[in-house]
Amino acid sequence: MASQDILYIDLEVTVNSSKIHTIGGLYKDESYKGESIGAVRDLYFKYRPEFICGHNFINHDKRYLVETSFNPIFATAKIIDTFFVSMLLFHDKLSHKCQTASNIFHQNSVHAFQ
Repeated sequence: MASQDILYIDLEVTVNSSKIHTIGGLYKDESYKGESIGAVRDLYFKYRPEFICGHNFINHDKRYLVETSFNPIFATAKIIDTFFVSMLLFHDKLSHKCQTASNIFHQNSVHAFQ
């Protein structure tokens, strides 16, 4: 496994409607930011990374993605949730919020996660 065999994903969801209004995906130097879950799903199937990574992915993003065409991917992809890592590394912090997809994927670079 390559150390960068990771697809990073982030969602922005409208609270009142639970509608995904922005999804971002980043794999190495290729990225997508928009409304299409299918575009991020296609990014996954194009490269078949071993891992999917997101901040608070398990308790937030995955909850919305299981109701979409992205759901079958969860049967094989391993998930890295940086929320839990953040709590271990920075246990004194009161908040473990991360930048939004709008900020991260606007930079269009893997360096946004470093």
